[in-house]
Amino acid sequence: MSTFLDLLGAPAWPILLWCSLTASVASAFVLRGPAPDGRLRIPRWPIAIFPGIVLFGPLYGIAFEAVGRAGLAMGLLFGTAHAALSLALALYRRRGPGAKRLLRVLLGRLLFGTLLGFLYPVPPA
Repeated sequence: MSTFLDLLGAPAWPILLWCSLTASVASAFVLRGPAPDGRLRIPRWPIAIFPGIVLFGPLYGIAFEAVGRAGLAMGLLFGTAHAALSLALALYRRRGPGAKRLLRVLLGRLLFGTLLGFLYPVPPA
């Protein structure tokens, strides 16, 4: 009996977790931004990278496997959708972050998707 993930082509979990960690760390620097004195701030790592590894990484991996390919363009496409959902949620809440913070969040989502799409290998069917 095959499950839904078997039909979809389950992602290679160790590779997916490694790619998600890399993309999460890179996008965490974008999300945090520089300090007022120009130095680079170190984000609160567990809070900054946990959602990327545990939630968004597997969702992106399943989406890449469902489409059958991953790459810069596909990652940018999924990152754009992720950024649009973040923007819609921020506008819905009406007490969202300021304009600069919102721009960093959107750029962070785009970077996460693009980098994960670039790093994650999808074997040919």
